[in-house]
Amino acid sequence: MGDEYGSNVWVKATEIAAAVNLTKPFVTDDGITIKALSDPDNQDNYLVLGDYVYFTDAEGRKVSIKTGGRIVAPVPSPEMFEFLELKKPLLPQYTPRKGSKPKSIVRGFDVTFSQKISSMKCPVTQKYAFRRLYNLLGEKYGLPIELRARLMGHSTIVNEGKYKTEGIDATLEVLKGCSKLPIPLDVAIERLTALGVDIDSSEAKLFLGVIYQID
Repeated sequence: MGDEYGSNVWVKATEIAAAVNLTKPFVTDDGITIKALSDPDNQDNYLVLGDYVYFTDAEGRKVSIKTGGRIVAPVPSPEMFEFLELKKPLLPQYTPRKGSKPKSIVRGFDVTFSQKISSMKCPVTQKYAFRRLYNLLGEKYGLPIELRARLMGHSTIVNEGKYKTEGIDATLEVLKGCSKLPIPLDVAIERLTALGVDIDSSEAKLFLGVIYQID
């Protein structure tokens, strides 16, 4: 699945056309370098979306994306990230028809995206299924709805209405993930003490400090 949808699957087709660090690093105005997504040494896997897609209209004018430029985090599941081959991005060739309006240009790219998925016999052809997958995984791994909505480029209302987890299987998957989320510090100390662990030892303090980010 290493193609134009093989980048960060929760962004829209037209948004991925605005990605600026798929195969080369991106340097911010503050001089911060964000590694290329395809870089094998890149463990953060952040995706930087610019305000405009990589193609222009027939008159050479830029075409903006609906949700605006932003930085998005990777799928919160290393296994899924590897399964979807997200470090092998490749954008399709696309030239808008002469005289096309911005909305038509965007729709044209979206059609190209769909045709590419079908031609590769992808088992999933509904593009929004990837966005729903990201929302499901985010909920499963404890990302608050506000953060999930921000990463996906919409409001919490849209997130709740359009991407809400539905179905017994999906709900069980979320509950399974929630049961594995870190417990509060005071509960951890209580359970460790009950197990006979000396929480005042330097080793215990080190572990708790790293896990709960205690200075």
